[in-house]
Amino acid sequence: MRRKYDTAKHAELTLLDTQVEINNVIFDKEASDKKKEIFGDDWKNTCILTGATKQLSVDHIYPIRGAYGNQNQIKTGWLENGLRGSDSQWNTIMVIKSKNSGFKIFNHTKTHGWKKDISFEKLTSEELNQCTPQERDLYVKIHLWRIYAEKRGASFCWQFEKETNMEIEQIYTDIYKLLEERILKLDVKIVSPSRVHERLASTTGADVSTVPVVDLQKKAQSITSYFNKS
Repeated sequence: MRRKYDTAKHAELTLLDTQVEINNVIFDKEASDKKKEIFGDDWKNTCILTGATKQLSVDHIYPIRGAYGNQNQIKTGWLENGLRGSDSQWNTIMVIKSKNSGFKIFNHTKTHGWKKDISFEKLTSEELNQCTPQERDLYVKIHLWRIYAEKRGASFCWQFEKETNMEIEQIYTDIYKLLEERILKLDVKIVSPSRVHERLASTTGADVSTVPVVDLQKKAQSITSYFNKS
């Protein structure tokens, strides 16, 4: 399923860049200055979370596909009125690669009974006060930027007409079906396992033949015995 999601995201990025973003407001000097004011002077080269300047990746604040939804999780609306993030400076920040996954999901289930993805979900005043200082800072910056973007008439996300959404979904269905059909028709020829083993054996590495192996069963019995005595 992840592969299908990645394929869909790539396709929709192409769609956004070739047909949709031309309708957006031009990201001009005023916008750049405002982004510096909110996210920092060197926002183009600095991680919004850590301040790191290396190993960075572009993050779409409003997700390209993540908020749109599907048949099982409607989220912002799926076919009827699902929203897709913009692929423009109006919707991007820089994040260090090691952090660029899940950092916009605020999980306070254990402490306060809520969990939200702030990329497309808003927090109440109470929830905002329950956030960590770093979470609060991120949330405020994102929403100050979105308020400015809306004031300029710029789009940080897009909504397609239902007819267009249905056409896109049908394209995916047709392509995935064709892919599976073609894959099933392949006459797969494999290299002899013995040749693969020879190749692997020719690669030098540490000699593990004399290294003692932990008896997992005995280890488990030992741990169980320890806790039974406690």
